[in-house]
Amino acid sequence: MSEIGSEAPPIKVGKWLKNGIDIEGLIGTKAIVLEFWAFWCPPCIRAIPHINKLSQQFQDIVFIGMTSNRNDLKQSEDLVEKMKNDMDYHIAIDDEDGTTDTNYMKKFGVSGIPHCFFISKEGKILWHGHPMELDPVLDVENSDISVRDFYRSIVANDNSKILEVLNQSPEKAKTIPKTLIEMLVEKKNFVVLEKILDTDIDMSQMSMNDFFDFADFPQNFLRKLLSKLSKTPMTIDSLDGSILAVVRIIYGYFRTFQMDMVADFTEQFCQSIRDIHEKIPFDFTQKQILFPFVRSMISGLVEYILGLHKFTDEQYNARDGDRTILDSLFAFYSYIPQPEEAKKILSMILPHLSSETLTMSLDTCFLIDSSVVDLCISAPTFDVHAKTQSGQTVLHLAVQNKMNQIVAKVISMGANVNEVDGDGASPLHYCNASSLPLLLDAGADPKVLNSAGKNFFESVATHGLDLDFVEEVKNRKLLNSVDFVKGIIRDKRFSKDVKQLISDENIKATSDLLLAAAESGAVANVLFLLSQGADPNAKNSNQSNLLHLSAQHATVDEFKSLVSLSGLQLTDEKDDLGWNVFHYAGYKSNKTLYAYLKEELNQDPVIFHRSHLVEHLMDESEPDSKFQC
Repeated sequence: MSEIGSEAPPIKVGKWLKNGIDIEGLIGTKAIVLEFWAFWCPPCIRAIPHINKLSQQFQDIVFIGMTSNRNDLKQSEDLVEKMKNDMDYHIAIDDEDGTTDTNYMKKFGVSGIPHCFFISKEGKILWHGHPMELDPVLDVENSDISVRDFYRSIVANDNSKILEVLNQSPEKAKTIPKTLIEMLVEKKNFVVLEKILDTDIDMSQMSMNDFFDFADFPQNFLRKLLSKLSKTPMTIDSLDGSILAVVRIIYGYFRTFQMDMVADFTEQFCQSIRDIHEKIPFDFTQKQILFPFVRSMISGLVEYILGLHKFTDEQYNARDGDRTILDSLFAFYSYIPQPEEAKKILSMILPHLSSETLTMSLDTCFLIDSSVVDLCISAPTFDVHAKTQSGQTVLHLAVQNKMNQIVAKVISMGANVNEVDGDGASPLHYCNASSLPLLLDAGADPKVLNSAGKNFFESVATHGLDLDFVEEVKNRKLLNSVDFVKGIIRDKRFSKDVKQLISDENIKATSDLLLAAAESGAVANVLFLLSQGADPNAKNSNQSNLLHLSAQHATVDEFKSLVSLSGLQLTDEKDDLGWNVFHYAGYKSNKTLYAYLKEELNQDPVIFHRSHLVEHLMDESEPDSKFQC
């Protein structure tokens, strides 16, 4: 990649479209503006009259408009003809090899047009950029010798001549164009910049947008710059760009601990915004100013910005569901030294947030802790009946996350205890021993079935039963015997209850009970159900049989008993997933049974899933590893 200050490479012309000249020997004898354009580029067409005007103003400089050889020649010629006197400089098309495009655009990593390069009389590339930003560059070139030398010293990274000029004639700083300051900032020449700040230079010519890289500025220079900026009204180039810049500037105050300057500067900035734009649209305030304050956990500044409603849109308090601030706050909540500060900020922001925003943030709140959830549901706009994208209410989430204080609070706020989510599940389907009484006492219906046709007890049992929970269900007599057995059949801890209920209540040993017990590893219950007449040939929807499912958890002795009692043959029969008993043992890292079946069935430890190779089952040297499908 080429750099500013490098020797200008050759300019080649395939054909002159207007005002052709002899290009040979031009570089190094004349200052040149080389512009890249295309007939299909509206910004290029808008910039051409401006370049034409500059070519008339600076007649000692050669202006060349170059279009790519990839562009249609006829349409390029038509545009030149159409522009007439508004395109009256030297117009050319690149040679067939695209030499000029390669030498300039590609070597400087530029892909967009229009784009200009300024080549000095000495043959150095001193600047490149958008044609509309060319004026001050040419002003410098046309200015007195000291400013021009100053400019070229910057390009050459030669501070000695610059410092010599500033030491001998500090007043020269006042004549330094904005272009040179921008170049010094871009090159991070803090030695010269700090020297300039010691003079009476007028910073009002600068724009806030010129100071985007505060994070890279040294502390001493930053402190001096901020002090200068705090006393000087700055130009507002554009609303969004200026807000981004002011955030960087305020960050600079943070870094140098000049907290007393923050409010004054922010007030000054917002006053400038008001004067020019009359108001600050809220989304800019929220995303660009308040967002970094929240990340910095500085509640005083958050409070200050929230108080800027006098400068903001009339709909300031009718926010539209943007999660920027909340997401930022939640992301940092768990990592800061003083969580009380985060709670303070959150409590200030929440009253202004819409119901939609609060609901969208519920999942994140529950990942942090109950105090954040409590703050969220206490907001005046919070809707206890609103649902997340998965269809869950705050009550569903509170029950799932075992936050019983929140469960009690949202019930008291009028939450519907029988509301179902996207899976057709009520809060009871996610409950535990401690939340169960709260829900039941509030009128929760234990007969509600989810989309899979399961009642709350079966649903909870899928993820493992709590002894106290089972006792509570039994004591309250919430289920009939069959449904109760369906819930506990998966858990070997309740084998005694299973035997008693099936025997006393004459409950049929059905296939679904048998397969549920087998898949969960409750082998004692499987053996008992077989003894009660359960069909050993039962299969699930994947055509997995009793041995397939039991191989995931059974010991070698239990598995042998199952084979014996069921009358099933130990074979390498595969189900619809392409798995046999050996694969299922490997799937759950059931290493003892895995080793036994490998020997019995002479299996290769590679699994096939619907005829596709998935992975080696278990590394013999690491018998606890699992494969993933």
